[in-house]
Amino acid sequence: MRAESSRPLPPPTAICVLVVDFADNTRLGFSVALRAAGFAVIATARGAEALSFAEARNPHGVLLARDLPDGDGLQIAAHLRSVGYHRPIVLVSDSADHATAVAALGIGITDFLTLPVKPSELRYAFIHALRRHERFAPEGESLDPADLSVGDLRGFAKYCLAQGRRRQAQAALSRLVRESHDLQALLLLGALHELDAEPAEADMLFRRAEALHAHQAFVATSDELFHAFSHNPAGRANHLVG
Repeated sequence: MRAESSRPLPPPTAICVLVVDFADNTRLGFSVALRAAGFAVIATARGAEALSFAEARNPHGVLLARDLPDGDGLQIAAHLRSVGYHRPIVLVSDSADHATAVAALGIGITDFLTLPVKPSELRYAFIHALRRHERFAPEGESLDPADLSVGDLRGFAKYCLAQGRRRQAQAALSRLVRESHDLQALLLLGALHELDAEPAEADMLFRRAEALHAHQAFVATSDELFHAFSHNPAGRANHLVG
């Protein structure tokens, strides 16, 4: 069903989010929450139509369901990246899954949500993803992680992953891991080592993340990212948010 594809397309100057989810009520709820935050929304249930919309309008961000009636959400995301779409993609899944999180990271997705999603969580995810892109897009290719403040390193790494610049991201995360106790950096760097078939390095970083998580309190986004990437099955049971 293409419940909202008949809506007029938003003006080109609006901050536009493409919402792709097969469930009518979920898609409508996402659209309402994003419009309430001031975003223009294009919504569809099908991956093929999402690809057409993305090509025609180059939305500022995409909210993409993991499961779609005409394909896999990760395949849709990979196709978007292959044709040059490097803006934020937020992946929505029914459950946290380590393999899915690592595969998504491999195609530059660092923002995740697990159903059910609160409107405040959805708005937070998109506002921060879009701010991150806006912060680094003007000069991202020329930036050196060694020249950035520690506070900018994680955001820069996530931006680089969306651009397909994994080595820059890895350099930023490596520096952040050396200079601070950053849970997300440990998790993301561990997943990158896993993608590079370096299991010993990945396991060491995931174990450090588990030890850090066990002894400190973290904000929701870091805590929920831990549940996605941690190798502890119990820790991966509930949420997937980046």
